Amino acid sequence: MAAPLSLTEWLGTPRARLLLRWERELLGRLWPRFYGHSALAIGSWGEHLPIFPPRWRVETVGHEAGLHCGALSDLRHLPLLDASADLVILRHSLAFAPSPHQLLREADRVLSRRGQLLILNVAPWSIWGLGSRLPWRPMRLPQPMRLLGANRLADWLNLLDFRIEEAGSYGQALPEWTRRLRLGGVLRPGYYIHARKRRLPVRPLRSRWRAPAPAFGQVAMPPARSAARVISFPDTRT
Repeated sequence: MAAPLSLTEWLGTPRARLLLRWERELLGRLWPRFYGHSALAIGSWGEHLPIFPPRWRVETVGHEAGLHCGALSDLRHLPLLDASADLVILRHSLAFAPSPHQLLREADRVLSRRGQLLILNVAPWSIWGLGSRLPWRPMRLPQPMRLLGANRLADWLNLLDFRIEEAGSYGQALPEWTRRLRLGGVLRPGYYIHARKRRLPVRPLRSRWRAPAPAFGQVAMPPARSAARVISFPDTRT
């Protein structure tokens, strides 16, 4: 049985370089769909991001030392202000987070009210995912790495009130001639989810004060804001 690889060791393998190339190509295709000025890349893949357009300000927060990230942080508690980023990129950081759902909550917190979220993960049912679970591990992945399915993440995003704009797979798992089998999309090593916040700012309306309706047998009192009109009747008893 092959010895487990750390993240630093795995990023130096040919398979990791291939995955990073596929992800750079994917981000280059998706980049025109993002808008804003501030982006946050969470995870230890930050130094391999493509070149951002000049108008973007990009910060990277990693979870493992020695990978040239801008800062190191506990993925359960990001040291960032609320609504401070227009785009959050989670490149395999959910797979290494102690609590993936908590990391999604933190990403939701730091996103602006119309912020966007991009998730990249290794697919559990891909050739890479299945191969990493076999006893002899023909497809070794860095440890400890948790493989999360796209459907599970879609449920979590729905609970956090995100709308999924696009989802798909990337990479090449099988040779070119196997495309006739129509299995390439299912077995591709990676998948991505592009989601957007659905919550909009709401300003509560101040309701006008109304006097309660009088109960049966009681006399209604005049409103406090207007003076009561006094009407006198002639005395007809004499």
